[in-house]
Amino acid sequence: LGEDFDLRVLRLAVDDRTRPAELHAVVSAELDALKARGRRTVLVGESLGGVIAIDTIQRAAAHETQSPVDAVVLINPATTIGATPWPRFADVLEALPSNVYS
Repeated sequence: LGEDFDLRVLRLAVDDRTRPAELHAVVSAELDALKARGRRTVLVGESLGGVIAIDTIQRAAAHETQSPVDAVVLINPATTIGATPWPRFADVLEALPSNVYS
């Protein structure tokens, strides 16, 4: 793959609590850099990465006339999180000390 593609991987550690806006900024900056080099871009997101990919595309659509990617691949995106009880506990969970969940 390396001969035909420039691969970029955003991996988040289990204890990473980076806010979505910051993740979007990281992904968008990389996409912009690839586009500036004239590279065809395919954004692939799995699970939470699928949600980040959707967010990135939606934000770009709200501010740009051209998509930052040529294609999007979503693998089991965590889009049903709102149907679970977890969002109600987000503030409480984020306030917990890291030793509780690591």
